[in-house]
Amino acid sequence: IEVLGRVNAFCDVFKSFVNGSHEDKRLAQRNRALYSIFKRNIRGTAPDFRPFEKPEEYVPLDDTQGKMTLIERDPGVKMMGIYDVSKVIHDAIAWELPNNVPYQAKANLIAQFTKLWVAPSERCLAGINDVLDQVIDTLISTHFGRFKVLEGYVGDLIRIQVGVCKAHAQEAVKSALALETTPHYTQNTHYLQTLREKWLAHYKTVRSRASQYKASVHHIRRHYPATSSNADSEKASMMTECVERDDPPRAMECAVSEMAVEYAPVMAVESVPVIREKNYGRSVVSQPSARTQLQPLTWAPVTPSPVYSVSETPEAKALRALAEAGYANLGIPDLARLLPPDSFQEELVVMADVRAYYHVAYKVSLDFCLQFNLLIPKQRIIDHIPLTIEHTLHHALAEQLSQSLLTSLLTDVASGPNFSERMNELVSEDPSIAQKRASLLTRKQRLSDIRRRLVTFGNG
Repeated sequence: IEVLGRVNAFCDVFKSFVNGSHEDKRLAQRNRALYSIFKRNIRGTAPDFRPFEKPEEYVPLDDTQGKMTLIERDPGVKMMGIYDVSKVIHDAIAWELPNNVPYQAKANLIAQFTKLWVAPSERCLAGINDVLDQVIDTLISTHFGRFKVLEGYVGDLIRIQVGVCKAHAQEAVKSALALETTPHYTQNTHYLQTLREKWLAHYKTVRSRASQYKASVHHIRRHYPATSSNADSEKASMMTECVERDDPPRAMECAVSEMAVEYAPVMAVESVPVIREKNYGRSVVSQPSARTQLQPLTWAPVTPSPVYSVSETPEAKALRALAEAGYANLGIPDLARLLPPDSFQEELVVMADVRAYYHVAYKVSLDFCLQFNLLIPKQRIIDHIPLTIEHTLHHALAEQLSQSLLTSLLTDVASGPNFSERMNELVSEDPSIAQKRASLLTRKQRLSDIRRRLVTFGNG
């Protein structure tokens, strides 16, 4: 009875830990923290598309509104510019007709970020396993620690079942990750299309305002030091030499010249003519020739920008004018459609398609679910993995543990020659505790005898 009672109590308490109904919330809270880290790691695998010829000179584009930049990006994410995407398209061409981008090009780009999800998932599961082991050890010590034989015996049975559930959870996580490989599919087509249009409009807008997305000189030199030219080194040496020769006017002239080159408006860096030839269904990109290189920058009077009222932005003014012309119900993202055709339209579309699919595979926006009255938001990788772990590890263990322990315990005890002796052996007291109890009882008896003698002496 003692053994069965303690086993049942252990299983009930563990189940309350898993469900979160126990007063000790450490299991749920620590797991939630690990799942948050997992979500951040998956977010860091987002494709790093920068729709420019020299992407390293521009800031990352991590959202369509330009309000967020990833702090932690997975080291496996490759920064890709226009030429990089064009090469992926070119390498995937088989027998497509002209003006048809191969599907394999998009599939290859999608695989670049989905393959990065394996390592964060494995780290998350390993962390969850460590937390589970700590909780199990604590509960075993609490419920069976008084009887060392029982603690060792039942503890071994519990850990065997924990190992079985860990193995099942690992296989389930692999299966969940395999769902994000081929085929690349979603029925959430409306959300995919909405994101595609947003990213395509954003990439077009960014290319038309390239100077606004230039990275700082410090950022470029720190992250891409290998791109520094010999001319930059010569300028630095010249300035150092002027200072060493105690020639401040000359040094100042060098510094001003350097600032003029670095901080002057970037005049048509992105508008350098680019030769694109259509050849049997593929786009061949040629670098600008020597004749099309930029000429040295010269100072010129700056034309003041138009002044708009504080209450109306240029975009709002444009939308109002379009509405007056009969083009109503337009939003700011729709203005990107008014931009002239881009010579890299195919590459921009591929970027937008892949970026949109990443967000569908990563998660589904809650705002989107509320907008379209979806009661249950669709879940993808950041929900699939945590729920898979919870159901195949914690909940499965909580459901199977009681029956597994009782079956193993009764089978083992019943196979012995004497049932009662085996049960008494399991709940036998630790010899050290029995010795300590005997010592305390002897001491108590001695103190009682002394007290009785003192009372007798006082009465006499």
